[in-house]
Amino acid sequence: MSMLQVGALMGGLSMAQSLMQGFGASSQAQAQQKQAQMQAENANFQRRWQIDASNRNITKANLAKAIQNKQIERTSLSERAIQEVYQKFGFDNSKSQYSKQTNQVNSALLSSISGRNISASSGTARALLRQNMMNASTNMANLRITDMNKRRDINTAYQNRLNQRDFNYQELQIFMPGDTSTISGTPTAQILASGALSGLQAGIGAGLMYGKDSPLRG
Repeated sequence: MSMLQVGALMGGLSMAQSLMQGFGASSQAQAQQKQAQMQAENANFQRRWQIDASNRNITKANLAKAIQNKQIERTSLSERAIQEVYQKFGFDNSKSQYSKQTNQVNSALLSSISGRNISASSGTARALLRQNMMNASTNMANLRITDMNKRRDINTAYQNRLNQRDFNYQELQIFMPGDTSTISGTPTAQILASGALSGLQAGIGAGLMYGKDSPLRG
């Protein structure tokens, strides 16, 4: 048998052995990678389920908070409207009473002056009437100031009530999936190339050894 034939035979055997080992190692690695991928996908599923459940609770809490805020707004607006109506009614009533009292005082003064035979156009009569009108004007100004203060208090109470609203809504959680990709197994072409190279190296080595030990060698 020639050295070339021996090298080819040994190379073929070595190549076949390398290919079997290569394909076996590749299948095992792919199985391990597939298991790791399934574990990563399951972890992603569990994480997403937890985040979805948490987001449902967050949404419920935010909705309850929004409903409570809307209720505060409606109640505050209603209370403010009622208070403003009563305040206006009270102001108008007080203003009417002051006007009536002023007219009554003026009539009483004129009657008293007339009873004393004092002319209504006299300086004394005019001074008394002027004093009464000044008092009435002061009372009306005080009444308006009181009305403004009460309206301001009503508005302040309304704003304080609105400030009880809670806008600290919680943000929904975002699902960020983990990496489920796997490192691809050793390609078939790479396995074949590696086996062929191993076979070629083994064949060359075997051929050289055969040529060295052959009895036909000179």
